[in-house]
Amino acid sequence: MPSLQSEAVARASGSNFISSFWFLPVHKRRAMNVIYAYCRLTDDIVDLAQEKGTPLNAARQELEDWRKLTVAAVRGTPLPGSPAVLLELSRTVTDYKIPEEHLMGLIDGCQMDLEKNSYSTFSELYEYCYRVAGTVGLMCLPVFGAQNIQSRDFAVSLGLAFQLTNILRDVKSDIARGRIYFPQEDLSRFELTESEFISLPTGHVTGAKLEKFKNLMVFEIERAESFYEKANSEIASDDKKNLAAALVMAAVYRAILKKIGKNPLAILDEKIRLSRAESLIMALQGWFKSVV
Repeated sequence: MPSLQSEAVARASGSNFISSFWFLPVHKRRAMNVIYAYCRLTDDIVDLAQEKGTPLNAARQELEDWRKLTVAAVRGTPLPGSPAVLLELSRTVTDYKIPEEHLMGLIDGCQMDLEKNSYSTFSELYEYCYRVAGTVGLMCLPVFGAQNIQSRDFAVSLGLAFQLTNILRDVKSDIARGRIYFPQEDLSRFELTESEFISLPTGHVTGAKLEKFKNLMVFEIERAESFYEKANSEIASDDKKNLAAALVMAAVYRAILKKIGKNPLAILDEKIRLSRAESLIMALQGWFKSVV
């Protein structure tokens, strides 16, 4: 059955992820659109609430209501007024036996964005990244048809790599939302205070501070790269073809990271993206990697 609403959400997003779905059979592509749309709408609950200045308790309640709607839908008893995406999610979860715990983990991660806007250590940030991205990788595994248990480690590591790439790409917009995803221990290592970090996009910082920020970015880029490498080392040979779409995603997102690395300060002025041509080239490279 076509997942019309989910496909509409996915198309409207303009995400680089969507290009990887075209390497899947139609039924799996539809399932991935459903997962993507659900994750996007879950994340939007928090982001839009903060952009609109919704009181914290109201935002918490909205996310909790979404949790209840999700649970009811995936258990086959959708509540009246449930959005079409949740009905499509219910079919996808049933068809591919996606564990409910991963959906709840994602919501828990979005909840963290309501409760805190900075992280003291990378260990704290890791927990957040696992919830909002590692769980998504685990949701996708049944759709991909992965069989080897080792693929769970691959999915989590790749999810972490994607989320760390997002954090580096979205520094400016995150600061605008009052969020700092760079751990405090990392800011301290490069002698930057939170107030200095927040001021970076305004241009009201000295050249010396910009140089320290550039060095911080290089450090964080290397950390993200290490998770791409970790994911590569965790690919089970008997699941490689099943994970073709994931490898396409990895190629595209790693290209974004490399583009950031060429000029780390550019992210203070613009959101780094790949052109359509660049995305296609990287997607093809990722696909080739899965078949050789």
